[in-house]
Amino acid sequence: MEQDWKEKFRAELLEDMKKEARQEIAEEMARIYLETTDYDDEPISERFGVPIYKIEQFREDHKKWQFAKQLEINRRTSFS
Repeated sequence: MEQDWKEKFRAELLEDMKKEARQEIAEEMARIYLETTDYDDEPISERFGVPIYKIEQFREDHKKWQFAKQLEINRRTSFS
């Protein structure tokens, strides 16, 4: 009886881990797709099954990263 409970718990835990891994992969794919294409947020959200608010967050993070990268390039060229 105790063995059945452990097996059930193990199976549920494994399934949760698989779902979480699938979600993380989908989010990373959406982030990469967003950075390399000019598509709107909704098609990306639908294609990868990632909530629209996360796509918007990825887009904002990407804009901030691009801005920081541009500042670094400008700073380096101004010291030359």
